[in-house]
Amino acid sequence: MARINTIGRYLEENLRAGTDEYIAGRSLIQPLFLNYIDMSIGYSASYRTDLSSGSSLDVLFNNPEDSGVEAYIITVECGGLAQGLIDIFEDVTIVSNGSPVYIRSLNFAADNSPNCVVEANGTYDTSGARKVHETVLPGGVKIMAVGSIAEVGESVIIPEGRNLLIRITNNSNSSSTYSIRFLWWEKQL
Repeated sequence: MARINTIGRYLEENLRAGTDEYIAGRSLIQPLFLNYIDMSIGYSASYRTDLSSGSSLDVLFNNPEDSGVEAYIITVECGGLAQGLIDIFEDVTIVSNGSPVYIRSLNFAADNSPNCVVEANGTYDTSGARKVHETVLPGGVKIMAVGSIAEVGESVIIPEGRNLLIRITNNSNSSSTYSIRFLWWEKQL
């Protein structure tokens, strides 16, 4: 119970003034991430591609050295229309950069850019990296699929100079479509 009270106090102390509404003695508190979107520091990036049987998709979330921020990843969503294997690596070596993935601020009125970078299909050396997650992707339309969210714990904080590589491998018998989506906010250091 103490943890719930602590979280409640944290939310109330960290939300902008005027976001609480009191109705019939109950407080409706704006979700914390919505507050970060309002502050123009909430972001989303997604990538989708077709993979032949046995091939892989690599998408890297990178918080560069001297970015000036910590990245708070809320979730990494992995989806596929066929079965797949999901592996997540921490701190891979970038051999060659991939194609930039478009990052959008979730506040359409924002004019700032994120400090973190998301890229797809580069060349990454995982030999010195730590594999921090491995699971299966059942495939199918999301309404019929189970477990399309892949996480490292509940959420993860990526400090400057650190990265997270998401790899989906198509282990079905045919080509299919797969996607990866990151949802995060950035906190200035």
